[in-house]
Amino acid sequence: MARAGLRVRVSESSTLLGGGMKTLRLGPYDLLHDTCSAVHPQALNSEFFQRFKIGNRVDWITPDVSFAHAVTPERSILVHRKMESMKISLNSEMRKYSRRILRLLNSQEDLGAATLGGPSGLLQHPVILAQLGLGGLFAAADRDNDTVSTLFAGLISHCGQQRSLAASVAAIALGASAHLGGWPIPRGGSSSIAQAMIDDIEKYGGVFRTNHVVKDLDEFESPIKILNMHPRQANELLSGKVPERNLRAFRNFKPGMSVLKVDYVLKSPVPWNDPLLSLTPTLHLGGSAEQIRRSEASAEKGQMMGLPMVIAGQPTLFDDSRSKSGLHSLWAYCHVPAGAGPGIADQITAQIERFAPDFRKVVIDHYTTTPYMFNSRNANYVGGDILGGAVNMRQLLTRPKFGLNPWRSPLKGVWLASASVAPGPSVHGMAGYLAALDALDTVFGIDVPPDLSPS
Repeated sequence: MARAGLRVRVSESSTLLGGGMKTLRLGPYDLLHDTCSAVHPQALNSEFFQRFKIGNRVDWITPDVSFAHAVTPERSILVHRKMESMKISLNSEMRKYSRRILRLLNSQEDLGAATLGGPSGLLQHPVILAQLGLGGLFAAADRDNDTVSTLFAGLISHCGQQRSLAASVAAIALGASAHLGGWPIPRGGSSSIAQAMIDDIEKYGGVFRTNHVVKDLDEFESPIKILNMHPRQANELLSGKVPERNLRAFRNFKPGMSVLKVDYVLKSPVPWNDPLLSLTPTLHLGGSAEQIRRSEASAEKGQMMGLPMVIAGQPTLFDDSRSKSGLHSLWAYCHVPAGAGPGIADQITAQIERFAPDFRKVVIDHYTTTPYMFNSRNANYVGGDILGGAVNMRQLLTRPKFGLNPWRSPLKGVWLASASVAPGPSVHGMAGYLAALDALDTVFGIDVPPDLSPS
């Protein structure tokens, strides 16, 4: 909006800018931790970030191994960026793996346009849509316990429920990105992405107001208002301004599974039993596909049976700028019941110990973020759901409402742009980008995207 020559004012309820892309020191340690988003499989696939030249503004670290999945203490599966290297990890199962994602690897640009372009993006790429759907069907219906099934069970854990077709489709795209742009991390932490955008907005005259909760849209006289909000929050601001029936989709928008996260301060890197786990910043610590399905199902039912499926990251192994004192960090999270307390951190630690028996010996301190704490720090994380809403088939097609312009609210001049809006969660900037383009065209007749490259 600022690049189009408009005056831009950003109101932020938090004292710090960045939303889910904050990087902070926790406690007295000279060590940086990403508070939420940390690894960015979709960033380099995004039209917005490509036009913004994010590769020139942020120093990306893209490992040769996108992620690793720990199956047993002695055995891990490495997912390499180079597809041909997967033969080492998969052997006889390479054909099954290829059937699910190989055709999606023809073009990183086309995959990004299809998956991140909103409803019209999918319609403009019917072949990719069919391939995603077919791969998702196989993954959702999978009951096997082999290596490929285990890999995809871990990927689905990023996206939602194990049996969900929508989460399985998202997992197929996520798996394909591991072989295209990879799963990069930004040097210095995720706040470097947010800071690049903040700097650009300020350069073109935009202003920021922090620690300000918007309670009434009438405080803004602008003909364009873009809400980076969960639909339930938007409902509160729009209620009374439009017929209540027009807000039904916002009121009924369902949150996804809650998460609990632990940030560890370590005196040395994690002493993994399998040294291959040190070859990548991103880890799936869940065991076999059967074990993952069982643990995820228990969390979904409001229980915590056995050891959880843990998604973890060890960024300081690859980015020494985050630690000036020689310390290392490890973050880890799992799905939990919405009201889970900090005690579940012990179960996360126990799962890590399964693959690193001496883990506690290197832990100096840890900080736990419960679902309640996630929600209290960021109102978009309803119930501790960091995905902005359940990734099910209904909310994949109607995020948050059905139509080619899901960013438009029922109130004239108001648009939505958050993880709750198409194309959904992940750091890609496309919800805001597509909402802004539609607003510029609708209000001012500007139908050509403004130049976003560095000047």
